[in-house]
Amino acid sequence: MFSAARLKQICAYADDIVITGRTKQILADTFCKLKHEAPNAGLIVNNNKTKYLFCTRKAINATYINAGEEQFEQVNSFKYLGTVVNTDSAVEEEIKERMGAGNMAYRGHKKKTIFININIPKRQTTTL
Repeated sequence: MFSAARLKQICAYADDIVITGRTKQILADTFCKLKHEAPNAGLIVNNNKTKYLFCTRKAINATYINAGEEQFEQVNSFKYLGTVVNTDSAVEEEIKERMGAGNMAYRGHKKKTIFININIPKRQTTTL
């Protein structure tokens, strides 16, 4: 049997919150408690942006989860604090995202003007 402390976790940063749980029922119960307590902290839960992700390597059909009066759709991946989280916990999508961002930054850097004075050695050339 699982210990109560390991059944659910809440990760929060500013107004981004992730609830992890071992069952759909635990997620639904934790969400209901969070929604009930959110106004005390000055927060409002946006039901349109609330989704859930089921992590497994098995193929599953997309379903909904019911939490109180709300119903949330299942997604295959989402971005939390700039990191892609997906159903099979694979990192390939995250690596592609980061490589793309790095390539964009590199291409943007190459477009900047470089001033070169022929009297200054190349190792002292500065990009502005």
